Amino acid sequence: MKIGIDIDDVICNTIPNIVTFYNKKYNKNIEFKDINSFNLWESGIGKNKKEIIKIVDEFDSEIGFENVELLADVKQAVFELSNNFDIFFITSRLNKFHDKTENYFKKNFSNVNFKLIYANDFHWHNGSKKKSEICKELGIDTFIDDNYDYVLDCSKEGIRCFLINKPWNKEYKENSG
Repeated sequence: MKIGIDIDDVICNTIPNIVTFYNKKYNKNIEFKDINSFNLWESGIGKNKKEIIKIVDEFDSEIGFENVELLADVKQAVFELSNNFDIFFITSRLNKFHDKTENYFKKNFSNVNFKLIYANDFHWHNGSKKKSEICKELGIDTFIDDNYDYVLDCSKEGIRCFLINKPWNKEYKENSG
């Protein structure tokens, strides 16, 4: 059996770190619990896609994706899953973050046999492949993500999905996939 797992806010605490960075840099007071959309500009971080891209680039330059902490118990959970399943980390991170992402996973999951796949489909940019297409091509049975759109798209392809509980997902209900 093969499991696909998203990275940001499933494996590591990316959005809370970006919120903290944004608040400090721009003298704002946004709380993570108030992020009600995966599109951060709809929650008051930046004004539009272009500004979010700038903020994310600033975050990476000043803090670094490689310094974002893992979520609690993720390391052990992934290790245990890897004993029985093939693990594929599937991310929408852009090409310019590949080296940092590779190093992060080598450092944090050295005891896990995994493959790191880049969808490059981040909906703030023009992407190359949807996560659902990657899952179908690789024969992934189960997919875990924090983005409802990705989960819905995969579930329509017959892939069993788990949507991670995040503030931007509170309005979504369970469906058959």
